[in-house]
Amino acid sequence: MRTTIAITAAIATLASSALAATNCNPSYNVATSTPCFTACNVKAGQKFVPGWTMDSKSDKFIDSLTVMCDKSSSNYGSFMATAGMCMIGCAGDDPELFNKEFAGACAWWATHKNDKCDAPVTTTTTKPVTTTTTTKPVTTTDKPVTTDKPVTTDKPVTTDKPVTTDVPVTTDAPVTTTTAAPTGGATVTVTKTVTVNACPTTAPGSCTNYDSIFAKKEGWGVLGDCCETQADCTGSCIKGACDADHNPSKTCTVKKYFGKKNGKGPQGACCRTQRDCIGDCRSGECTKN
Repeated sequence: MRTTIAITAAIATLASSALAATNCNPSYNVATSTPCFTACNVKAGQKFVPGWTMDSKSDKFIDSLTVMCDKSSSNYGSFMATAGMCMIGCAGDDPELFNKEFAGACAWWATHKNDKCDAPVTTTTTKPVTTTTTTKPVTTTDKPVTTDKPVTTDKPVTTDKPVTTDVPVTTDAPVTTTTAAPTGGATVTVTKTVTVNACPTTAPGSCTNYDSIFAKKEGWGVLGDCCETQADCTGSCIKGACDADHNPSKTCTVKKYFGKKNGKGPQGACCRTQRDCIGDCRSGECTKN
């Protein structure tokens, strides 16, 4: 296992050196410890610096030593614990070798931790490129070439699908619009039929309970109440006012049970049938239980 880690670390170091900046840390001269100890440091340092290395020629060397030597960093304790547990398995290696490397490396780092490497040097090699041009004969034909000609038709294309619009219209009659537009090479006439429900013709001032009944869709509106649709009324909505169909009693006061068929209407509640009441429904009003 230790041999594998050491070989991996050596390969990583070789790869990074090929792309590293030049003239990095020329004054570093601390002797290394053992391959096993170095592999443990590399393994522990990868968590904090990808490509962590003890190669002084690498542009990541000072960042790597910062993890190992900066005791004020929150990473220091975790790095030392991980590396130390790994080094227990380095059987036969003298721990004093690591202690010397650690002391020398951190002493050097304290002086040179702000050093910078020179910019990397890029070498470009240009290889000659040989191009080959092949000329193929062109075959001509006397056969006529047929192209699609535009087709014109005067027949209108009609669609019966209704189109909804939010624009208010004061009539119940359908509104028809015709649009002519070229499609490809053909002239197409599209006829659209817009069906819009007429707005209520009864003004709020000529109906009652506008604020409490109109557009509430609770089905409580009685004769003369303002309505937007039949959903506002106990009966029907005719030209903005509820008609007299299925009106509750004029003396009842609680309308929320009317037509609900839940059997919860107490005495005096408005009702359509007995199914609205706890007791009976008489003349549009729930009776005593």
